[in-house]
Amino acid sequence: FGFWSSSGIVLIVDASFVFHGRTQALRTLQDTNRSFSVGRLTSTVQVQDAVIAELAKFTTRATVTSSITSGIITTQVSFPAIDLMSVGAIDALSGVTVSVISKQYVES
Repeated sequence: FGFWSSSGIVLIVDASFVFHGRTQALRTLQDTNRSFSVGRLTSTVQVQDAVIAELAKFTTRATVTSSITSGIITTQVSFPAIDLMSVGAIDALSGVTVSVISKQYVES
């Protein structure tokens, strides 16, 4: 019984960290797209660099793409979920990739 309750707690902790990290990544994309939308950032390269710099707090393996189509900036990021886990003891989560996408109308 002790083994199952310990692994259950580890799963909950790791899953919680993954969901929290995904939320942070989404907020980063939204903030960065908004910065581009209002002219604080002037290129998709600056958007990508800003996202990578912010996400470096919890992953160095983020892949970021950003593009502008029909007046909408779309930024996407993906990174290994294992980078967010505190324990990383659940093998089923080790191969999971977190992907987040955000779109914003360009105002300027």
